[in-house]
Amino acid sequence: MIAWSGIEFGNAYAEMGMKLDLFEQVKWATDYFIKAHPEKYVFYAQVGLSELDHAEWVRSEYMTMDRPALALDENTPGSDVTAETAAALAAAAVLFKDDADYSNLCLSHAMDLFEFAELYRGEYDENEAFATARQFHPSSEFGDELAWAALWLYYATGNNKYLTRAEDYIAEFGLDLSAPTEFSADDKTIAVMVYHALLTSDQSAAGVQMIIDFCTSFQSQYNADGYLRMTDWHNFGATSGVAYICLYAANHVVSGQTEADFVDFSKSLIIDVLGAGEQSYMTGYGHNPPTRAHHRDSACPIGKDCGWGMFEDKYTPNEFTLEGAIMGGLMRLLDFGRTTEKITREMNRRSLPTRSFKQQWLEFASASSTTSIQAAFRFPPKISPIFSHPGRFRQERTWSTIATIKRAKTTESAFPTTQITHSRATAKTVILELDAIR
Repeated sequence: MIAWSGIEFGNAYAEMGMKLDLFEQVKWATDYFIKAHPEKYVFYAQVGLSELDHAEWVRSEYMTMDRPALALDENTPGSDVTAETAAALAAAAVLFKDDADYSNLCLSHAMDLFEFAELYRGEYDENEAFATARQFHPSSEFGDELAWAALWLYYATGNNKYLTRAEDYIAEFGLDLSAPTEFSADDKTIAVMVYHALLTSDQSAAGVQMIIDFCTSFQSQYNADGYLRMTDWHNFGATSGVAYICLYAANHVVSGQTEADFVDFSKSLIIDVLGAGEQSYMTGYGHNPPTRAHHRDSACPIGKDCGWGMFEDKYTPNEFTLEGAIMGGLMRLLDFGRTTEKITREMNRRSLPTRSFKQQWLEFASASSTTSIQAAFRFPPKISPIFSHPGRFRQERTWSTIATIKRAKTTESAFPTTQITHSRATAKTVILELDAIR
């Protein structure tokens, strides 16, 4: 996801002096993926066992329990994991195109992992070895990941065989006939369909109407309720996916008032996280930010006993501020029949998907301040192998940083996490100043 944002909006990263940070952040992950792929049909997909990891509340350096490395292979397939990793490495190959050696290394691993995903099909959590991960990261299917990886390999190589494979998987798994309800780590159907439409310059492709219906539906829910509630577990991860893909639609698919509406809707979802009303959900930022992130190294002091007693203390702030971590968000209703621990974990577990989507959104926003668009549908230029991409599909866009976020006074919350409230009624009193997207 972050590599994608770098490809689309490299100039925005450069304007904000973050191009090197972008490369370092993506390479940290891709180096890990490459190391986890020691053989063509072997990929290490999990380290540790959830039941053991969750049995102790200590800093990471004191976690001495058994932490096995679990691999996918011919007998233990995981097309969802291997195809998604292939997509990430293919995107990285494009991002690092100026470093030919590293770009080719990423691309080589991406092609091998895609072949692995195709030849040895299956969902990773269907394997007994990965059964403990199922309750935390369940997988619904792998067709969207196969199509997603094929599209990114087509983007990176210009080889039509990958486009053909993507279209085969779209048809085989009925992705073009589906009605996606999320854009997430588990379901990339909406991104597959709109990206396919753009890469093929097909205005009649199913992804065009699909993305319009997708964003319009969520926008209607938001307008009716004043907030978007999609799940009780990492809700901001879910809404961030909607925010990004709908802003992507505004930039590439729709125009006029619909474009403006999608931009406003996406911006509202982001402001909800950054501090609409009385509560910021980003640690160390904004008004009344969270102080009890569900994060061992943030909560536990160095060189001192931590343990479950400290975990159960809902009033004392964490020992360290996990700057920039985004919380999962509030639940629909606080169910006081459940344990305080469960409520706290659901609300305050930091969300990696949210962080990834937010970074994309902010870079996207910085590149989205222009006057109205003449063309109703905008397509990328013809792709070529590891092409020289200007950093965006929409050539007529100007590059001015329009999201100027000003840090508000940070105050410590005096309330336990179970008493946090959130009201859209006060949303217009925005503590953080976010310049309007023109």
